[in-house]
Amino acid sequence: MKARGYDVRVLNTGVNGDTTTRLLGRLNSAVPQGTQIAVVWIGVNDVRREGKSAGFVLEMRRKITASLQARGIQVLNLKRDAGTGVRNNPKFTTGDRDMHFNAAGYARVVAVTLPQIEGMIRKAGGKRR
Repeated sequence: MKARGYDVRVLNTGVNGDTTTRLLGRLNSAVPQGTQIAVVWIGVNDVRREGKSAGFVLEMRRKITASLQARGIQVLNLKRDAGTGVRNNPKFTTGDRDMHFNAAGYARVVAVTLPQIEGMIRKAGGKRR
């Protein structure tokens, strides 16, 4: 974001293997006071590792979103493939069982989400230098 001229502080408080339940339990410590925007990308581990239903994940994501919004935080919820449409494309994944993104996959995620995030920054009063 700084390379694009925004004076912002970006924190990644994600935890490898995390679930919606664990995130909800640590949400206040994971998202510090003063946060204006949160990008939430969680739920795959609930389904793949814990056998939770898609409905369960959706409800937990709603709770996470509501909790953040109650604190005045804008929330961008990303779906499993982050809207890229490339989840099962070997060009964009590591090829492991969980189909994690490789560098090209994450670059695609950035390309897809960046306009939304820039809009949220502007809404929060952020401007380019």
